[in-house]
Amino acid sequence: MHLLATAAAAVAAAAVVAARAPTALFVIDDAARSPLVSDAVYRQMLEEAGYEVTLTGQDDASVDDADAHDLVVVSASVLAGVVGDRFVNTTANFLSWEEGVWPFMKMAARTGAASTYWNKYRENPPRDAKTFFDSTADVAMAAGAAGDAAAAGLRGVVSVYTMPWGVSIADVDGLGAGARVVATLTAPNDAYAAAFHYAAGAALTDGSAAPAARVAAFPYHFAAGDSLLDCDTQTNDDQCMPADGSVPFTAAGRALVEAAIYVATPAELRAHSCKHTADYYSPSAGACLPSAVFDDDDDDD
Repeated sequence: MHLLATAAAAVAAAAVVAARAPTALFVIDDAARSPLVSDAVYRQMLEEAGYEVTLTGQDDASVDDADAHDLVVVSASVLAGVVGDRFVNTTANFLSWEEGVWPFMKMAARTGAASTYWNKYRENPPRDAKTFFDSTADVAMAAGAAGDAAAAGLRGVVSVYTMPWGVSIADVDGLGAGARVVATLTAPNDAYAAAFHYAAGAALTDGSAAPAARVAAFPYHFAAGDSLLDCDTQTNDDQCMPADGSVPFTAAGRALVEAAIYVATPAELRAHSCKHTADYYSPSAGACLPSAVFDDDDDDD
């Protein structure tokens, strides 16, 4: 018999508080200036997850810097070619929503984006190396992600944005054998992963073992073109970003990013470790939430 999750049953108590705060090296385009609104939001999310965050620019971050932190986070405000494979061997955990970095990290062989700007408005997109679709507000949770803390308790088709927006993607058949797919684009484009991760030791695209956790999140910065520009500079009004440059997350979308941060955090350093290993801690909810939710819609008993 299926269980009907209620608000009371959905909240599991946090069991352990970390002995020290984890540290994150957050690589953005240029740390010498104020970060983009979206980068400021991601920094806040890291801090809410208990991290002490150090900002660094894409030209300045070194492997030694990375290895001195618990987590390396690479924002999509960077140029993937500048960052390159700099962090491929880092022993720190790694999280990025910059799809162009995933191949350098041996996380995906071929990437792209659901972005109308790149699919229709951008001249000469690099289609020989990447795949593009129109922007979307929705992703489909992978059936195999049930019980995975990275799934944030979501299932089926989920709206992660309040409007059609950009989603970073990778061909599922180009992932390493050790990849755990969390979410894809919706059918008929569900052969493209929007969120996935590797545990330490899992097989990457070249068959080598991941030196530490490797996590790919779904947000795509350049849904409306250059994320440094505002709406007045864009010619494709239907793809104009929110006026303040932020990402239009729904509560579910934010939860999926929170869950990505959670699984990217070393278990012993999570601000709160949940009693059930498949659950994840939600800073916005202030509690551990279940990774799998059941209903009784088809209960015949």
